[in-house]
Amino acid sequence: MKNIRCALKKIMNCIKPQLRAFSVFILTAALLMTSVFTFNAKALERILDDQNPEDMIFTMIHNPNLGWVSTSNHLRTGNTFHVEDNCETVWYYDDDCTFWYKKYSFNYGNTAVMTLETTITETQFVQLDNGTAGILLRTSLDPGATCLQFHIRNTRVPIIRRLIDNGECSGTSGMGLRQSGDFPMKLKIELTRTNAKCSYQLPNQSTWTVAGSEPFNHKGIIYAGLNTHSSFDGTKFQSTTFEGFSVQIDAPEGSVYVDPEEGDGSGGSGTEEEIVKLPPDLPVPADSDGKTDYLMRETFTDGQLSLRKKPNYNTLPVLLPFWKTGALYLDELIKLNEDNTNRFLNLDFEKTWLTTGDQHWTDYSAEFDVNFSSTIRETEIPVFAAMVRFTDIVQYGYKAYVVRFTGGNINTVSIGRLYGGADMTVTPENFTGGSVPFNFHNRDADKGPVYLDSWHKIRIEAFNNTIAVYCDGELLIKYTDPTEEKFLGRGGIGFYTNNISVMLDNITVRKMNDYIGGDFDNAIGGNFGERIPDYARDFLKRYSINRYNTN
Repeated sequence: MKNIRCALKKIMNCIKPQLRAFSVFILTAALLMTSVFTFNAKALERILDDQNPEDMIFTMIHNPNLGWVSTSNHLRTGNTFHVEDNCETVWYYDDDCTFWYKKYSFNYGNTAVMTLETTITETQFVQLDNGTAGILLRTSLDPGATCLQFHIRNTRVPIIRRLIDNGECSGTSGMGLRQSGDFPMKLKIELTRTNAKCSYQLPNQSTWTVAGSEPFNHKGIIYAGLNTHSSFDGTKFQSTTFEGFSVQIDAPEGSVYVDPEEGDGSGGSGTEEEIVKLPPDLPVPADSDGKTDYLMRETFTDGQLSLRKKPNYNTLPVLLPFWKTGALYLDELIKLNEDNTNRFLNLDFEKTWLTTGDQHWTDYSAEFDVNFSSTIRETEIPVFAAMVRFTDIVQYGYKAYVVRFTGGNINTVSIGRLYGGADMTVTPENFTGGSVPFNFHNRDADKGPVYLDSWHKIRIEAFNNTIAVYCDGELLIKYTDPTEEKFLGRGGIGFYTNNISVMLDNITVRKMNDYIGGDFDNAIGGNFGERIPDYARDFLKRYSINRYNTN
């Protein structure tokens, strides 16, 4: 910034006096814009570039309580690693696996990124779906320690599994890899202070596909490397070959890499953000019996998504939902307003998605406050989408009804269907629900409502086979799905952004009771507006199946 000011001063001395008044305005504006961009930019520099895997250490993590005999044959030739093993698993309490690893220090502030890459050239699994091969992160070598494994199985589906200290396991599955011949396959993890973003790259592809992100909290020491297991207690071993393993760390300017044997990596200029405590949220409205139709509420008041655990969706309402995301930064998506009275979620330009909720939710309304920022990229089409009845079952890919707000020269709100596949993007041919004008980038009040830089309330109702969208209480668009084979009857919620800065807050999901068909019509994809057949009602009650809300 000092050099910039000096350059501007020299320019001012060369300008004729009669132009200085106007020039002062222009140059001051330029300086302010430069200051803004300098402040907002994540200025990082490379402090570690480890391309030498030859000094990696081989070990076997083994839980002695398993009663399982784990063996391994392993060979390293230059940058090539070959492993055969019958280890149990890295999940739950069964922490039992092979591990080629290195120890790294990583404690350089909120914006620092550790990038890990490898290539799986071939693998032979001995089980239908339990064997795995991929990259493993651990906070220690002790069995049961917090770890995250980004791996593939014999179905060639990239999957993320995260184990925390108490044995709880969660994960995210990639989608759409069913074809044979997917090797060599590249795997990549981008790790921040609280989050791990995982991506893969198929042969003959130049871009990375995001499988998802998972929270990963650590204290500055990371054990990172290559990992396999087969879950086969016998003489058949799983065989995997890796080519190379690289680790790079980009940290704030002025950071210095610290040897992990000499400290926890606190060699950076980045500082941890102090969490400002806000007043607790008001209680969720309930009737005199304490019952509520709220399924979920999210206000981001706590400010830390990464520390949350998966909630019990049988205990309602859920006030601290667990979010799945494709974003690199997680907690950093939550912003505090200027007077420190409110937190909100800010999805800023990066093409990303977030999903949450119970995949068994059926009829409900999803309501949220949204603020479309005027800081847009005029040369690209901005897109903001909200999803209802979202599911991500690995065998079927992503599915949801999508309400998409499109800017640029399109300026519409549309309803479409996401139906299978590995990409959250909904193609135009899938917008069977049509579209209506909605110029949320309009700055001219004479052309209609101005939605920029102000908060508005969006409500999406998913009831039976009808999706209705409201903005500030007024109906925008409604779509009734006529299909049966592609009808989506249940699922959670989600958001998707690209080329736009969007702020979200006060997300609520409320149950909409179907007093005629219950949830039975959602389950069979038909019979809407009709009573549950007596034979079906009797069957469900006889076998105590309460899932379909027959009362």
